[in-house]
Amino acid sequence: MSRRLSSVLRLSTVALGLLTGSAMAQDGCLKVMTFDWSATLISDPARIVNNSDLLHVNAAYEPLVVFDNNFTVSPWLADTFTQSADGLEWTFVLKDGITFQDGAPLTSADVVFTYKRLLDPATASPAASELGMITAEGITAPDARTVVFRTAEPVAQLPLLLATKYALIVRDGSTAESLATASNGTGPYVIADFKADAPRTVLAANPTYWQSGKPTAPCLELSGIADPIARASAIQSGDADLLIAADAATLPLLQADPGISLLEAKGALMMTMVMMVDQPPFDDVRVRQALKLVVDRAAMVQLVTLGFGVPGNDNPVPPTSPLAVSDQPLPRDLDKARALLAEAGLADGLTVDLW
Repeated sequence: MSRRLSSVLRLSTVALGLLTGSAMAQDGCLKVMTFDWSATLISDPARIVNNSDLLHVNAAYEPLVVFDNNFTVSPWLADTFTQSADGLEWTFVLKDGITFQDGAPLTSADVVFTYKRLLDPATASPAASELGMITAEGITAPDARTVVFRTAEPVAQLPLLLATKYALIVRDGSTAESLATASNGTGPYVIADFKADAPRTVLAANPTYWQSGKPTAPCLELSGIADPIARASAIQSGDADLLIAADAATLPLLQADPGISLLEAKGALMMTMVMMVDQPPFDDVRVRQALKLVVDRAAMVQLVTLGFGVPGNDNPVPPTSPLAVSDQPLPRDLDKARALLAEAGLADGLTVDLW
């Protein structure tokens, strides 16, 4: 069996395709390893916390739409989506013939239930803050295959926003209790015996999966190792077939191994320095501007990622995104930074703590 390594963190858009679309001959489980394995795993898509949770839910559940590394949105469980002339409604038509793992057909009621559940405060899903542009009342199902999202104002990027990692479609009527012990999604693998404290999880192939000929592996074995050297050893020795991410320190070693294929996703992970703007001295915009001008972004990329990253700008949008203000890093300007600090009453400089 050939070995592969993925440096992709966007599981719902890329790694899922690897899990379901591999052309390799499979004699046993496909062994997938992540860098983060929680002591308490979560299998409810609405409440996932880390990458070990993502591995489980993305194998068993699927989204309405997906987006690629260029943030281009494409249908997945949806067949088409269109926007109304006034920009207030987005209409999604579901693919026909898709079933959940218990045999029930996928309908618009399941999509409506999923998004309303994400918005419900009782669910306590992080998705509620990401989906602030929609309301439960604005989600309707005119028929069994059509879902309409109506917003108070036009939202040009609504399909992209609906593709949050939490919005994997669950069956209408699913409860937190049922989702915590087993899966019932439309995905390629089935979580049959989920244990929150398991050191690894084995998922069985979904025999009724809607994509013909997929998945090609009869089962999926999920695990995680925090130590980057141990992870690299695992894929080199064959204890893992696919790694979700490569650490910068071990990447040169893996690049030199002819038995390993590297798959790169630009802008898959952002590393940012966050300032608490309600606390001094960061409540002064001049201080924030000065600190942005102090950073040598090219040097940071070399130091922190060993050159395997891309310098960012002064906003939280990846420079590789079509939504980015600019793909050029903010130039370093120490003189201007000093002037801004002087204006803010900090001519002698300041000391900050990095956590």
